Amino acid sequence: MRARETMVMANPLVPFLLWHGLAGTLAGWLTAGLVVAVDLGQLRQLIFGGELWLVPLVMLFGGFALTFASLAMGAGIMGLGRSAEAD
Repeated sequence: MRARETMVMANPLVPFLLWHGLAGTLAGWLTAGLVVAVDLGQLRQLIFGGELWLVPLVMLFGGFALTFASLAMGAGIMGLGRSAEAD
């Protein structure tokens, strides 16, 4: 099992994608937090108006994190071709 873990981390794309995924996740959480903080579209009132406020809050933050992480990883992958063409 050790050899496989070393092989995965030896691939330079794995840390590259992890870094972009983490950055996108943090950006998504920040954006979702701002949406809730400014009560955009009265979403905060809708979320906290019910008994089970944690479920929609987790779904909102999870959806934003997944969307922004995918966007950041996709942008990172598409940006790889540009650096090779610039040389």
